[in-house]
Amino acid sequence: MWFLKIKIKHDCIIGNRTEKFKVRVMSIPFDTYIENSITYAPQLHIIYGKRDEINKFIEDLKEDKRVIYIETEENIVFLIEKRKDKIPSTFYNPKLLHLKPVYVDEFGFEHWELGSWKKEVILDFMKKIEEHFKNYKILKFGEKKINNK
Repeated sequence: MWFLKIKIKHDCIIGNRTEKFKVRVMSIPFDTYIENSITYAPQLHIIYGKRDEINKFIEDLKEDKRVIYIETEENIVFLIEKRKDKIPSTFYNPKLLHLKPVYVDEFGFEHWELGSWKKEVILDFMKKIEEHFKNYKILKFGEKKINNK
């Protein structure tokens, strides 16, 4: 299995707020879809941190014009984001596997761990990230056996 661990920071409705409110988020992005050149990105997020900061995070998120649908329950958020510019999940390919949920740290960096049985799929994802984002770092890339560590 080909494996990629990458750290990305961009104009992100979640990452911008993790930095602002000093919380952390575990995210599950779903397939995006495009209509009339606009990307729609359904996402599930679990927010970790101080209760007061989590509440501020959610209230601030509800005010974001890019959020067209949102459901919340305590520290869990499901939303659909609408935007014209690209986000990392825009480059999803069905041959890419999310090996772990996306982790967004308190500095606004997204940590992605992806796998594929095809090297070209990982290389294509990396190329698209490089084309669209300036602030990223490849932490690991190569072949490895699947395990739970």
